[in-house]
Amino acid sequence: MYFYCCIQRWNWNLDIAGIQVINSFLDYEDDLLADNPAPPLSLGAKMMRICIPAAEISLFVIPALQFLLLRYAPCTPPFIMSMQPNCKKRTGFSAIQLGIHLFEGWMFRHMMLAAGCWVIYALFVGILSILSYVKILNGKLENIETEAHLNICIQFYQRIQILEKSFNAFLRDRLLPSLMLCAPGIQILAQYVTLNHHSDIAVPGFLVFPLMGVNGVVTESLEKKASQLSGKKALIKRQIRGCTVLKANAGGLIPRRKVAGRRIHGCS
Repeated sequence: MYFYCCIQRWNWNLDIAGIQVINSFLDYEDDLLADNPAPPLSLGAKMMRICIPAAEISLFVIPALQFLLLRYAPCTPPFIMSMQPNCKKRTGFSAIQLGIHLFEGWMFRHMMLAAGCWVIYALFVGILSILSYVKILNGKLENIETEAHLNICIQFYQRIQILEKSFNAFLRDRLLPSLMLCAPGIQILAQYVTLNHHSDIAVPGFLVFPLMGVNGVVTESLEKKASQLSGKKALIKRQIRGCTVLKANAGGLIPRRKVAGRRIHGCS
């Protein structure tokens, strides 16, 4: 987890891609909400309204719980005090030990905040925002009556596409590689500790590893599900190309007229 947080941390002096993505979404929503009513909240949006505040709170709570755990069981591996050969023989208050625990909690809090900025506000909020924009676009497509309405829908879709390109570029270069690398590693480590060292680690510290294993399994399951969706892209494109325009011809007496559907869904 420390390694993952170090990869995701925001070096604001060198990398501005993430904040540019967030600012692009904010600017787009300023124009969007000025001309369009807010769409009704979907189930995913309602869940995110609970998940995002909980994730924000966890960025501060988890380092505090780590500090309390180390004060209760200072020799919990793999922290610094567990490397001392005579750690379990220490008794009473130690200023050096307290300082080490404060340092570890402070470093963990720093890494959690630096990594959580992109995971929460770029990954989670970005996906939810794009889905909301697509829902608004579908409502506009159902109400097309004139060519002006059609042009508005095309411009609306083009702006969503620009956001999607910049958003995917940021995820592809920053978030997704480290997520795909670290999630299996966390799961393997958690399974190894759970199966082989369950009798060597005290219960308060041992409970962290099964929880990490469950999180790793859930993350890998979501990655596999998402890869299956992207794998159907070529098939969907071929199906759309196969839907040719219908033509009606009554013995050559009536001119040919193209019959097209009123609503077209695009896949990208």
